[in-house]
Amino acid sequence: MKEIKTVLITGASSGLGEAFSHLLAQSFQQIILVARNEQTLLTLARELQKSYGVDVICWPHDLTSEEDLNALIHKIKSHKISLLINNAGEGVYGEFHQVAYERYHHLVELNISALTALNYAAIPEIIANHGMGIINIASLAALQPLPFMAVYTASKSYVLHLSAALNEEYSHSGISIMALCPGFIQTPFIAKAAINTQGFPLADPYSVAAQGWNAFIAKKSVYIPGRQNALLALLIRFTPRKLAAKIAFYLMRKRG
Repeated sequence: MKEIKTVLITGASSGLGEAFSHLLAQSFQQIILVARNEQTLLTLARELQKSYGVDVICWPHDLTSEEDLNALIHKIKSHKISLLINNAGEGVYGEFHQVAYERYHHLVELNISALTALNYAAIPEIIANHGMGIINIASLAALQPLPFMAVYTASKSYVLHLSAALNEEYSHSGISIMALCPGFIQTPFIAKAAINTQGFPLADPYSVAAQGWNAFIAKKSVYIPGRQNALLALLIRFTPRKLAAKIAFYLMRKRG
């Protein structure tokens, strides 16, 4: 029997967000899809309704627009949200000073500012609704400095630490807040960030979503999907930061 609960997913139109949409349509009664492209959202909504019989609401919003973000926050307060998945995000590859500053500004607005605002708005609502919590999508790259993607990795480090801190802060409230830290995933994110991933394993978004959901149910505060990624995270933990950055430099140069 489906739960009479609502999940809101940002960045829902493709990649990991789309994978979460299909996964959670099997256990939630209502799904709210948020992304910029309304037509893509409507196509996904029809697919979910046909396949799972779930109620789907489409909210086309650009989270880097203050007006759109405020509109979304207002809607969150008028719906009984049980779970928020903050998946919207972007990456930028390139030598730091060669990338247009506007791209960094946009990245920070989306990866940090919008995510923080949505956590701030959703937490009291989820608690009041006796809901489940929040999954914030961070990255394996959050664990170390990554030359040529410095701003992106810094933004995901923020997401990681924010999530871990909030999970502890609200542990008494009955909700969980988890940072999901995947490695490279086979999604449109790769092309948009202009990264050459040759030689790197690309995970299936549906597998990552399933692993992440199981970890959230198990009350993990941070989860790294994939054995290779978990091993890499362990190695990073015991590698001096300067050495880790130097190794990453040689791995990431000429990836554009």
